[in-house]
Amino acid sequence: MGDITYVWTDEGWLYLAVLLDLFSRKVVGWAMGERIDRGLVLSALDSSLPSRRWSPASPWIRTAPRKSASRC
Repeated sequence: MGDITYVWTDEGWLYLAVLLDLFSRKVVGWAMGERIDRGLVLSALDSSLPSRRWSPASPWIRTAPRKSASRC
C-alpha cells in the first residue's frame, strides 16, 4: 500500500511517498521530493526493492490509476 503526503522541513514543503508492506505493517520504501510526479513514486518503489526478496515470479501486484490490478 502506498501514500503521498507533504511535510514541512528546513528546506520548505516536501512531498513524502511511502510504501507499506500490508502483512508486516512496516515501511518498505520511501522517497521525498519537491513535486508529486512519477519520479517520486518510482523512487519510493526503487527504495523498497532491496528490502524485499523480489524475484520475477513473486506476486507483486500494482494498482493502475483506473483501479484495475495487474501482475508486474
